[in-house]
Amino acid sequence: MYTVRQVARALTRSDGAIRQWGKEFADYLSSNANPQKGQAREYTPDDYKVLATISVLSGQGESYEKIHEALERGTRLAPVDAPHEPLETAEKGDISPDVAQAFTTALTAYETRIGQLENRLEAEREKYQQLENELRERHAQELGSERAARLSAEIERAKLEGRLEELLARPPSWWQRLLGG
Repeated sequence: MYTVRQVARALTRSDGAIRQWGKEFADYLSSNANPQKGQAREYTPDDYKVLATISVLSGQGESYEKIHEALERGTRLAPVDAPHEPLETAEKGDISPDVAQAFTTALTAYETRIGQLENRLEAEREKYQQLENELRERHAQELGSERAARLSAEIERAKLEGRLEELLARPPSWWQRLLGG
């Protein structure tokens, strides 16, 4: 018999999750898994198989409805001889082919999802880099056009100042002299 804590540790789930599953899937568990008030919960090796199946399937994102259907069909994804401390002391050959297949399937799905997310992250990084480059180009263009306008204004001012100096340096015209200038 196993305690809630032993099963929770073996399945890397919380004690609360094991208790919740005990209530939700009570039809597939022994009476010790949901005892009367005041009695400790205890799980048999068969209960452990059911809970391991629930853990694997819920880890794959299956709904309670789908898990009920799988359990109803007799699906069990736990080793026949669960160790005294479930899975903590399991040797390589102690895991049933069904459990190994379930974990392999879950691992493959997670690795695929990780690959998809890494590809998406790389694409987002490329978009960010492209936007950053475009922003730098626009900024440089704006600075360039401002500089060009400023330079053009300075050239025009210099021309006007030169013309003014030229006009001031000229001897007065006949009408300026006539008018007293």
